[in-house]
Amino acid sequence: MASSSSSLLKVTTNSQTPVVHVYNFGDGVILQVKVNGSTNGCNAKVEFQLKNCSKQWILHWGGIYRGQTNWVLLVDRPNGTTVYKQQALQTPFVKSGDAHLVTVELRDPKVYAVEFVLKDERQERWLKLNHQNFRVEIPNAVNSASHPPIPKDLVERKAFFLWESMGRPRNSPEQQQKNYELALQELQSQLSRGISLNELQNSFLPAKTKKVADSKEPSAVVDSVTSSTYHRRHDVGQWLHKRSQGQAQIPCSVSSGLINVVEKAIGGESVVSRQSFQVGNHEIVVILRGDYHVLVATNMQGTTVLHWGLSKFSGEWLAPPPEMVPKRSKLVDGACQTYFNDMTVGEHFFQWADIDLQRRNFTAIQFILWDGGSWIKNNGLNFCAVLNEIQTEGEGVGTRIIKWLLDEISQKEKEAERSLMHRFNIATELTERCKGEGELGLIGIMVWLRFMACRQLTWNKNYNVKPRTWKLMSAFIRDHASCNASLLTSSVTLPGFYSEISAAQDKFTNLLQRTYSGQPDHREILRLIMVSIGRGGQGDVGQRIRDEILVLQRNNDCKGGMMEEWHQKLHNNSSPDDVIICQALLDYVRSGFHIDIYWRTLNASSLTKDILRSYDRPIVSEPRFRADSREGLLRDLTSYLKTLKAVHTGADLESAIDTCLGYSAMGNDFMKGVRVNPVGALPSRLQEYLSFVKMHVEDKNIGPVMEGIMFFISLMLQNLCLSTVDNEDLIYCTKDWYRVCDSYKPTNEQWALQAKAVIDRMRLALSDKSQYYQDRIQPSAQYLGNLLSIEKWAIDIFTEELIRSGSATVLSLLVNRLDPVLRKIANLGCWQVISPVEVCGFVTVVKELITIQSKVYKKPTIILADKVSGEEEIPDGVVGVLTPDMPDVLSHVSVRARNSKVCFATCFDQSVLRNLKLKEGKVISIQLRLTRLVISDISSSDLSLGHFISASIPRGATLIRKNFGGKYALAMEEFTSEMVGAKSRNIQYLRGRVPSWIKIPTSVVIPFGVFETILASDLNKINELRCKMRHSRIPWPGDEGEERWNQGWQAIKKVWASKWNQRAYISCRKGKLNHDHICMSVLIQEVISADYAFVIHTRNPLSGDSMEIYTEIVKGLGETLVGAYAGRAMSFVTKKSDLKSPIVVGYPSKQIGLFIKKSLIFRSDSNGEDLEGYAGAGLYDSVPMDKEQKIVLDYSCDRLLNDKGFQHSISSKIAEVGKIIEDLYRSAQDIEGVVKDGEIYVVQTRPQI
Repeated sequence: MASSSSSLLKVTTNSQTPVVHVYNFGDGVILQVKVNGSTNGCNAKVEFQLKNCSKQWILHWGGIYRGQTNWVLLVDRPNGTTVYKQQALQTPFVKSGDAHLVTVELRDPKVYAVEFVLKDERQERWLKLNHQNFRVEIPNAVNSASHPPIPKDLVERKAFFLWESMGRPRNSPEQQQKNYELALQELQSQLSRGISLNELQNSFLPAKTKKVADSKEPSAVVDSVTSSTYHRRHDVGQWLHKRSQGQAQIPCSVSSGLINVVEKAIGGESVVSRQSFQVGNHEIVVILRGDYHVLVATNMQGTTVLHWGLSKFSGEWLAPPPEMVPKRSKLVDGACQTYFNDMTVGEHFFQWADIDLQRRNFTAIQFILWDGGSWIKNNGLNFCAVLNEIQTEGEGVGTRIIKWLLDEISQKEKEAERSLMHRFNIATELTERCKGEGELGLIGIMVWLRFMACRQLTWNKNYNVKPRTWKLMSAFIRDHASCNASLLTSSVTLPGFYSEISAAQDKFTNLLQRTYSGQPDHREILRLIMVSIGRGGQGDVGQRIRDEILVLQRNNDCKGGMMEEWHQKLHNNSSPDDVIICQALLDYVRSGFHIDIYWRTLNASSLTKDILRSYDRPIVSEPRFRADSREGLLRDLTSYLKTLKAVHTGADLESAIDTCLGYSAMGNDFMKGVRVNPVGALPSRLQEYLSFVKMHVEDKNIGPVMEGIMFFISLMLQNLCLSTVDNEDLIYCTKDWYRVCDSYKPTNEQWALQAKAVIDRMRLALSDKSQYYQDRIQPSAQYLGNLLSIEKWAIDIFTEELIRSGSATVLSLLVNRLDPVLRKIANLGCWQVISPVEVCGFVTVVKELITIQSKVYKKPTIILADKVSGEEEIPDGVVGVLTPDMPDVLSHVSVRARNSKVCFATCFDQSVLRNLKLKEGKVISIQLRLTRLVISDISSSDLSLGHFISASIPRGATLIRKNFGGKYALAMEEFTSEMVGAKSRNIQYLRGRVPSWIKIPTSVVIPFGVFETILASDLNKINELRCKMRHSRIPWPGDEGEERWNQGWQAIKKVWASKWNQRAYISCRKGKLNHDHICMSVLIQEVISADYAFVIHTRNPLSGDSMEIYTEIVKGLGETLVGAYAGRAMSFVTKKSDLKSPIVVGYPSKQIGLFIKKSLIFRSDSNGEDLEGYAGAGLYDSVPMDKEQKIVLDYSCDRLLNDKGFQHSISSKIAEVGKIIEDLYRSAQDIEGVVKDGEIYVVQTRPQI
């Protein structure tokens, strides 16, 4: 890099801009990691800097070679570094000024990353990143010799915008230099992405030099405002905020000998949770009871002390309040120490302590033990037991609420309705008192205030709220003005006299602000509370409400009648109703003084004559103005409306934007000086974006502004990521959306398919959040609403309307605007036809398909189901299922729909669905036209029941009962049709017949009849199974201990028990199969820890084309595909004549992937599956021995999506597998398999019916 005095900066390979990573640990502690240099240069340096930290931390670290995972212990180490167990390096941080530093120089060119954690040696505490190591990669040297030089003034302008976006902080010279380096780095990155230097220079021209686009040319505005050049990409991964669940990974429900003994001795009634820890040969258990008592017990011997604290959110340790301290305890610095009580029950001895939480909702108890000689910890950490929320039975609610709080709110409502001042004061008091109740307490406060904000409660009743020191204000006016006119035109600044309402509101909002900072898990609810109470005045804006109404009356000669009544109300107690009244007056004047328009506006916001009369200063008259005052009234009422909104709302789009950008009221005299200053440090680019919204929000044709909509989707996603707890899914949606925006190709079908998948996942995330709100908030709304005699309709829609008022709804509206455009580009239409069958039937609307699966319909019925889970069987008598849900084409429920000749389709167009729901009870016909459905009304007399009846008759499916063959376990070479099901036989058939590159897992089977024989004789025949598994080189669970075998045995029993699940029983009934003849064998295989799982249909099930192979593939295990987990799998079609040219026809939108460690899986293999004319796919359960781990999926770094070469290789291999297996069987096949490290495994195949 040239010196700072040079006018141009060259981008060279030996002068790389530092990469800076910042991690915030809370309490102001920040770790900054700066990486200088590159792997190619062999001279990289990593600087670790801890700020605002008073403790002595150690850097626990190692290097990583490319392609490896083990840490490398580097030869070049900082001073003071020690080797830890030959596995890692440990370097203490050294104090340097206000920070602590460690600098690592990397001279080994093979090191491409450094992994690390931080260790607090005093407390044996480790800091990790979401339970994983921190990792920083060393950048490759940037070869940018072909890039033009970057002018210094451009870098400086970029640095200025960075500084502006940070809020214009006061920077030291060192920080200014860092901003300069970051600016240079961003510009280099933009050049490397193909953005020209000229485009970069134009993007940083001052706003006043840019062409102001005319509103008639929206495309020009899009080019100047929303070009991808200007889209800032945040590292949204750093915004991850998971709801606190305690630090230790603890099973939700455990069973142990000590737990049983403790519960028997002390009382196990109404147990909410049980948690167990193993320490050497001793056990520690924590039991939470429904009476808010926590029992901590251990079977350790000798005097033992419990050193403990409580948590309200993750990582917190709070000493209990004095009134909560148990007997034989004492408070020490920041903790409580409690001596255990001894107890003997029969032969069992244990010690126990009882902590009464006093009905306070803490999230966890943290503790360590003192045994008289040493501290006992949980692998170097505190023991942490999660305290599940206790269910409180409200009257008729029966779910989680804070009953005492809601009851007290109800009692205080009479006092609260006197005025907003009284309400805010009571809200402050109750919020302080319910701090220990966690989120549910804040939900109670929020519900109450929202009922108020929605006019379900009285604003004010016969109470006069006067401004403080009103006499002082009068004296001020008298002393500083010789007459009203001179005062109103003078430039003197009025003092900030606040009303009592403002003081009460400020006190409450200040409390909410402190709570927001201290309780990050509750920020969503705190935001909703803030929305309910309005923004409040800033500076003298609250006082201006009183002053400006006088000016408005004087300017327009309207001092009597309704205006004087309103003036008296405003002086007495202004409320959000005044915004509505002002808007009604404006509409009245605009209409040419038509009084019905005035009442229409009021009534639209539920302001009636009765409500106007109910004010303590009632409004009983109608407005009357002189005809020649129209222009003045429009001017002054518009100005006054802004002032009212500045205090009371700010929630409408125009007002919110104006508040950000600032505005001046354009009235006369005094009103000319009314001004709201713009938000400080607002980036100039954002100001343009906001102006863009105002200009185009009502546009009907979104084609010219498509990029603008995409940009605002990015903004809304970022907003939700920042404002939402448990935001992991939203973060990955945002990362995926960034990728889609960066590859924007407005007419490209593949791009549209990818964008469609991402917005489908956004919808799922929004739906999950909506359901969470319903489950969490609606019970409190129901209980409190009934106490306060709120109208039933307002209670029923409470949570729904709450959701509609948030940014999630804005995102939903944007997505809905974009979705049809993407579908058109991708040639998708509004239907995804899963089972293409033409049918006729009566329309029935249901919420969830699973709720009606056992029903038998006597007439042909077409179900409109909002939700299809994939777990259900389609009811008998149903000929069609239409849903907005997105089950996979190759999921089990979809396969069974096609086998049963049931029309099954997803509808993407909400308007089409709404119209169909209006046809409930009527008869419709569904016909196929290429990839879409044509739906038309028909009369019931045209409905042919003859076809319906014949369609339900079995088509030759027979079920033969199997008998026990005398063996309790079979190796693969022993499989026969009399002893095992079709799954096992097909696996046996494939082994040795497919090429070696197609892997077939070794299998063992527990054959037909074993379950019934063991049940009848109570025999234990595990030895035979153990021998067969060892002979087949399948790990025997018992080798890892008796507990592991018990897990395997439980899984086997679950497979047997699945014979009686409701789905299977209904399917047998529909197929007229004798359920008693169902026999179950159990196929045992090693679980392949899959990177991906796939299902192949070698005849395209959508088109029926036998020359096409259709495949769906998901990350992780295949249950998310065949079980129709929310979202769609990736799908592709391959011509059998050209297996090397697969075509992607759908991209993934599944939120969850299932992953598992090395384990066994026990697969159901009955005699009632894959019969001729009857597909029993997915009717019975397959159970892994270990629980799968649910991982929220991040597609932005998924190789299958981002590496086209890898994608092509894997999809081609899978298609070839399908062709080979179909050729072996000489019939179409339904094949399941997995991909692991690029290898293909087939785990089962069956005929495709």
